[in-house]
Amino acid sequence: MMESAERRAERAKAQEEEEPDEEEEEQIAGEAEREEILISNVVECVGTLMKAHHSAYLPVFEEQMAQITMAMMQPTAIDSDRSAALCVFDDLIEHCSADGGAERYIASLLPFYLQYSQDANTEVRQAAVYGIGVLAEFGKAFLGEAEQQQCAQAMLQVVEHAEAWSEDNATASDNAVSALGKLCKLSDNIAAAAFPRWLKQLPLSADKSEAILVHGQLAAFVEASNVHLLGAAHERLPEIVIVFGQILGTDAIDEELTVRVVHLLKQVHQGLPHVLQQVPSHPSFAKLDEVQRKALEAAISG
Repeated sequence: MMESAERRAERAKAQEEEEPDEEEEEQIAGEAEREEILISNVVECVGTLMKAHHSAYLPVFEEQMAQITMAMMQPTAIDSDRSAALCVFDDLIEHCSADGGAERYIASLLPFYLQYSQDANTEVRQAAVYGIGVLAEFGKAFLGEAEQQQCAQAMLQVVEHAEAWSEDNATASDNAVSALGKLCKLSDNIAAAAFPRWLKQLPLSADKSEAILVHGQLAAFVEASNVHLLGAAHERLPEIVIVFGQILGTDAIDEELTVRVVHLLKQVHQGLPHVLQQVPSHPSFAKLDEVQRKALEAAISG
């Protein structure tokens, strides 16, 4: 990685000293692409080592890679380097938190995650918001309430941005919704304030694996009768039923989750029939097409 950084620095210096012609530009672009592939492969290898060895690998990482990886994450670094460095630390938090190895990194990493969650580059932003989700899931023991609140606010800014759901941004936004759900699970204070706004972002569709995960979060919160999500008088349950109707029969839900969702719908039908009576008059009901409405009815009454 250090050699790659040196090669890129040399090319950048050469470009500053002499403007390349068209043929040289093509050569430079090809070399840059190969460097990105190299870095991507290194990141994947490091992640595999962390997954296999957990914190036992960290002394090797710290001796050989930590310094250059931190340098790659600085604001002056190019987008692909920042994204790659974030991915390395995402893996570190995911695989080295259970045995405590990640703890010493959290304080220095969190400001980068918060800053880059708002980055203009979609790959940088996605790596950062994914990292906040990893922190909430695996590094929660190292996050105080204030840090959790900071993360939740950052995720809300991502998903409520005017361009959040454009084609280019939707995958990063899906990951931010997932991270926000994990933060809601951590903190009742966050859940009380953020759950209604979280629910409005559902269903997800851009990142299929993340969509299934988040829709599973939704089902789990309903199964637990989470009052912050449902509302004290179940006032948000009609909206949840509509979300379930939107995902049934799609690739945004797997077989196991389908069984759980259908079971929940039948429970609502049996125990809270007045909720289902409110569904057709809910503003979100118009989001369901005729096929989805029939599928929802079949799931409830079948």
